[in-house]
Amino acid sequence: MLAHNQTVPFWPEEKTAKYPSILPLLYRVENNYLDKNWPDNGESQEAVIKQIRSAQKGWVSSFKPKDTIIVTLLVGKYKVTMNVAKSDDNPRLWLGRIYYANNQDRQRMLENGVLLEFGGVRLLTGREFGVGLENTDYRYSSGKYASELLDVINSPWNVEGEEREQNDITEESLSFEEQEMVDVLRCFIDSEYELERIAAQQCMPFQATSITARSERTTYRLHYEVKFDEFDYSRLVETQPTLLEMLNEMREPTDILMEIADLNPVENEPIIHVSIEKQALDSQIPEQALLNVAALPTLKKVRNAVVDSLESETSKNPWLLSLAAGVYDHSPLTPVKVPVPPSKFPPTPSQVKAIDSGAGSDDYTLVLGPPGTGKTTVILQWVKYFAAQGKRVLVTSQNNKAVDNVLERLAEEDDFECLRIGNENKISSCLEDITLDNKAAKLQERMFSSADETLKVLEQQLEHIKGLLVSKDEIIKQLDEADKAQSDHSHYTNTLLELKDNLVEIERDIVLKNNTLEQLSEQIIETQQKEWPIFKSVSRWLNNKKISLINYRINKVNLKTSELKGQRLQLGNTIEETESKITEAHSLMDSIHCQIEGYFEQVTSLVDDINIPGSSGKKVTKFEMESLDELLVKVSSIHTNLTEWFNKLKTERQQALYKILMENVNVVGATCIGINTKALFRELDFDVVIVDESGQIQLHNLIVPLSRANKAILVGDHKQLPPVVSDEVLEEVEAKDFGDYKDLYRLSWFEHLWNGAPEDRKIMLDTQFRCPSMISDFVSEAFYEGKYFAGVGMDKKKPLLSYCPQPMIWIDTTWLQEKAEKATSEDGRAVVQDNVCETELVIALLKTSIKEMPELAENREIGIIVPYANHVKAIQKAIKREQKRGQLSELTMPLNELVASVDSFQGQERDLIIFTFTRSNRQGKVGFLSDWRRLNVAQTRAKKQLVMIGDSQTLTKGADRQNAHDVEFKKAMVLLKSQCHKKGALLQAAQFLPDAKTAQRPKNSTASNNRKNSNVQTSKKTLVSENG
Repeated sequence: MLAHNQTVPFWPEEKTAKYPSILPLLYRVENNYLDKNWPDNGESQEAVIKQIRSAQKGWVSSFKPKDTIIVTLLVGKYKVTMNVAKSDDNPRLWLGRIYYANNQDRQRMLENGVLLEFGGVRLLTGREFGVGLENTDYRYSSGKYASELLDVINSPWNVEGEEREQNDITEESLSFEEQEMVDVLRCFIDSEYELERIAAQQCMPFQATSITARSERTTYRLHYEVKFDEFDYSRLVETQPTLLEMLNEMREPTDILMEIADLNPVENEPIIHVSIEKQALDSQIPEQALLNVAALPTLKKVRNAVVDSLESETSKNPWLLSLAAGVYDHSPLTPVKVPVPPSKFPPTPSQVKAIDSGAGSDDYTLVLGPPGTGKTTVILQWVKYFAAQGKRVLVTSQNNKAVDNVLERLAEEDDFECLRIGNENKISSCLEDITLDNKAAKLQERMFSSADETLKVLEQQLEHIKGLLVSKDEIIKQLDEADKAQSDHSHYTNTLLELKDNLVEIERDIVLKNNTLEQLSEQIIETQQKEWPIFKSVSRWLNNKKISLINYRINKVNLKTSELKGQRLQLGNTIEETESKITEAHSLMDSIHCQIEGYFEQVTSLVDDINIPGSSGKKVTKFEMESLDELLVKVSSIHTNLTEWFNKLKTERQQALYKILMENVNVVGATCIGINTKALFRELDFDVVIVDESGQIQLHNLIVPLSRANKAILVGDHKQLPPVVSDEVLEEVEAKDFGDYKDLYRLSWFEHLWNGAPEDRKIMLDTQFRCPSMISDFVSEAFYEGKYFAGVGMDKKKPLLSYCPQPMIWIDTTWLQEKAEKATSEDGRAVVQDNVCETELVIALLKTSIKEMPELAENREIGIIVPYANHVKAIQKAIKREQKRGQLSELTMPLNELVASVDSFQGQERDLIIFTFTRSNRQGKVGFLSDWRRLNVAQTRAKKQLVMIGDSQTLTKGADRQNAHDVEFKKAMVLLKSQCHKKGALLQAAQFLPDAKTAQRPKNSTASNNRKNSNVQTSKKTLVSENG
């Protein structure tokens, strides 16, 4: 018998496993590990972790979803999941999630788990684990501690531990790598927003001195012109915000948000153009106000919502998270032969391969599209193919301009219907006809075009029905008489048919009787005339008897004959009588038929013009006439409802039509974020997503469009402009212990995938039809490993202008005395302001080029690409000065389109491109020019002529250094200089600036030795080629 203080153990001591030490779990301090459904009144994470740390006994089990191992620990009222992940090929235990345990969890543990005694639970950061346990105990550095735990779980009394079915897995089904990727994405998203919010808070408000309404044709936004003083305007231009919030008198944010449409709409005026949602009334907008930079959580919410769907495995894209986490199991891609109709310019072999692979992929395809290789042509063929299959395609990119470039080409086709959704202020004017609001407005207009006529017809119907009601009883009486006449008509028709049948039978009987009568008559005559020899040989006493018999027969025949004659006479009379009745019946039928037609004509004429009984050509029925009251109510209701609906559509926004329109289009164009900003957009299903310019988009931005379909095609070029990267975000990522993922933020996801995806997922478009071959030959060797080729005819392109010996020239400023850049020092770094020498060369080249070919200015085929923003402004100011003097008046295009940064010119092309390098200094510093991808973009914008201006000495200095951050750029510049020299295209800048002073060059300069052999005659002056 047990003593009062004795207990019976729930689980036998001999079946309690022993773990010889603590359970160390790696975690990140800033992460939230509590279940996403954790109650609001539940314990804090800190309190829960404290309780878990104190535990020394608990139930453990393991299972293997998706080729990973997850361990579950049950301690007290909590269930803790742990991910087994490898670091340097050694297993480690990472904290996964913390839940409240339920009865089902406890039941599973009894069935599949093991009770474990251990030395407590210890939560450590990666750094604490490395410095503490790994350096002091081999069990931890080798990962043996994790292996021992798994051995215990899989001990003989828990043989079922690792054999649990996938169906048993609920919220813990993500692998460690996938859960880690979810945390990484949230880190990127939250860090960006937090830094943006802090920057907005630290920014001083801007005083708007004038806010006036503008007339602008958009459906649901109000437009304003906002004026500032010079100081605030210069701060705005420097800050480059996209959104401003209006502050009240207490300097508190209001609900009025101004989206900046144009920071420089009027030259030399401190004015910006903004738009506001129409939810804000015009009367709410003051004439003056304080404005502040706004940091809205919209982007954060949109992205995090997608991350949530990935974590809960509810995303439409089944492979996105596992691919990002590096655990996706690829299956072979089988291309589909897509029929391409014959054309003057058939697709190249690489384009055909891209088209077929993109169509055949079940998950994703990467298409590397260097400049001028026909990306849009390939996209068009994909869209045609998918649309023909009844699929809906989302065409997207990071910015509106890239989306518009593709949609402008697709919208020309008749094979499918395109729709552009997004902010009207940021959509190209060429696409106005296919924006959601304009399409809805056109549909609305078509509906209204017949609205008045429809209402007029309904009103006429109402009047006719009311008129019918007045004559309702008379019409019903006529219909009854018509029914009776119809019944009589049917009776006489049947009688006539019977008489006709009787007449035929009687006539047949008369013929038979006549035939019999004739036969009898012949027999009488024959009998009377015949001599009977027998009478001569018999006794006389028989004579009288025989004669009597014969006379009897003759009398009988005569009687029969008389009878038949009487019948025949009677039948003749019957026939005459019957024929008379038939004639009478026909006459009566004709009369009744005319009477019926008359009735129907009389009734139908009353309703001839309306869509009610009789109007469709059918006969009016008595039932319809008796239902006239009900019909009047019904038509009145239709008229009332239509009137209200038409009036409502005329006075309200046509958003009611949005869903109808969106459901009936094949192609939708939107930015990566824009496609998820409104609930209406989020409800639209897609079959395929095509992402253009994906070489500029990081993963946490790409997940939004990629989550909308189970098939994706990424088109991009990671050898052109990279994504915009914030150093502050990188620091934040490092501080949150995600330093291993900095490259995932720094680089585009396209580049990440390109470096690791199977070869059948990667296709490069390798033939360009834009630039002269001299340009693409250099670009191919410098940036594309010699795999970028000039198309047919590109080698035949000649120099555009007389001062250009080749389609690509380099005007070298090395030997000018006043060639150096102008820079100021800010926070210990040089900020480039201008390069006066190069600015003067740009002006000189513009004058010479326009004088020789004025159509370049007229057709807006000149582009000046400048890498530094301050130098862009300096050149723009120089052009303005010349125009004030009456020079360069041919340049009518906006200066911000003529002169712009490399980034602004991405996706554009011009006949003449002038590119200035800006940098010129003794140290050979090139700043962010070291990212050679900007050079690739700048050079390949030229369709006919590329003119480069720069100091070759600065740009090539130090090319032989090892591991320098700018060595790739410097090597490319050495190659460029060499190729230009070989082609006689390296020219002296002094030849364009006659008044410029030149420096003394060494006597052994190869340039001076070869000068005589490289003279190029121009229209005004001789330009000398340089060889050094």
